[in-house]
Amino acid sequence: LITAPSDTDFDTTLDYPGRVPVATIVSGLWAFFACCVQVSNATGMGFRLGLTTGGAAQALPFTTDYTDEIVFSKAIASAAVLGKVRGNTGTVADSGTLATAVANTEMELAFWCQLSSGTSTGSFWADGTETAFSSAQATALTDILTSPPVMFWSLHCTGVTATNPTMTVTSAISGISA
Repeated sequence: LITAPSDTDFDTTLDYPGRVPVATIVSGLWAFFACCVQVSNATGMGFRLGLTTGGAAQALPFTTDYTDEIVFSKAIASAAVLGKVRGNTGTVADSGTLATAVANTEMELAFWCQLSSGTSTGSFWADGTETAFSSAQATALTDILTSPPVMFWSLHCTGVTATNPTMTVTSAISGISA
């Protein structure tokens, strides 16, 4: 259970395992992430769940994108959950709405991807529905390889002022291999 304080400038961050870098990203790398998550307030909690650079909290985490990221993203004032890919500070490639957050209702979210200097590929899953990465997302995956970063498996959340929303992650699993 992660409780976001009543301040939209705050980012509660859980980087696992213990802020140890997952890997320096290389061509041919496979990555996957899956979690079951629920929020107490559908439009009072924002999150980024997945693979990000930085490995630490950042001020106003949802007004600035990470340099490189492959995440599920929910804006603070919206119930829509999107898939977000960004590589090498380039343009963020968002999916359409993959799921809609409902207060105190669990969502099953997962993604897999392969980063390749040729053609990168991947898919998001939300509550049993698969959505392949768009061509813009595949390009953003390949862009990550332009200046390969160290990345972290991260659970980031922030809340609307004076609401103290919670995010409960009942399970999470991730992996990476060449």
